[in-house]
Amino acid sequence: MVPVGGSARFLHSIFYREPERYTNQTVIVVGSGASGRDAASQVALHARKVYHSVRSQKDPATGPVEVVPEIAYFTPDAVVFADGSHRHDIDSVILGTGYDLRIPFLESSGEVAMIPKSSERGPGLTTNLRYLFPLHQHIFSLSASHPPNALAFVGLPILVSNCPSDLAQSIYVANAIVNASLLPSREEMLKELDGSEEDLRSRGYDPYYVGHRMVDNSSFDYQDHLIAQLKKQGAIPDDGVGFVEAWRRESEGYQFLKRGWKRVEDLGLQREWLRGVETEAEWADMMERLNVWQEEWETKLNERL
Repeated sequence: MVPVGGSARFLHSIFYREPERYTNQTVIVVGSGASGRDAASQVALHARKVYHSVRSQKDPATGPVEVVPEIAYFTPDAVVFADGSHRHDIDSVILGTGYDLRIPFLESSGEVAMIPKSSERGPGLTTNLRYLFPLHQHIFSLSASHPPNALAFVGLPILVSNCPSDLAQSIYVANAIVNASLLPSREEMLKELDGSEEDLRSRGYDPYYVGHRMVDNSSFDYQDHLIAQLKKQGAIPDDGVGFVEAWRRESEGYQFLKRGWKRVEDLGLQREWLRGVETEAEWADMMERLNVWQEEWETKLNERL
């Protein structure tokens, strides 16, 4: 940990491991991504006070956390936020502010060039620290130094549910490795990538900045597309249904689900809600009912205020 102003100490979330070390501390967690939300939720169970510094509250952390604006600057004895408010006596600051996209063992071998902020393709792979390119479907290297199915990256997409996304990618990779003819030619895949990047630009995104983020809730369509391509070519059986279950798409809109389960725990109703819930369909039904239950309770509560 790095000391910052007074006695407060900085720690990037890449080094964060044990929430218990923050017992009885006052902590600021910065960042609204998965790392920031997880750290804030976990540390809140042990710390004296946790402030979660974010730009928006789209998907807040759970637990006894006070949401505050992004940090403007530090003074010797305080943290000042963008709205002018400030907090004193901060013991620790955890930075869930993201990571550089690096593949050191491929960089040292010359397979990947590390050029910060680059948006120019070379003959091989380049990471600009946000985006590894050129890749087919965020997976297969389109470097001219090896066949298109020789080098694959699973897990690059961001803003996804990682397990189903990684599974869809893995199925795609396994089939393409076994049968290289499932992939178009390198030239065709590069043209396809050009089209995808141009589509992002037409929607106001810089593809070399957003990188592997599945913007505009496109993660489910992405997973469905990978599997649909394999079905179309007969690589796997076509069962007539999409890879992404309907309940998974629907649950993305369950804004009250997390708070609902927290209330279930506070009321000690876990067994009642989980009784008889075993199959996937039963879990999906339970989540839908829980979301509605919490939404109705919050609506009634707001009406009384």
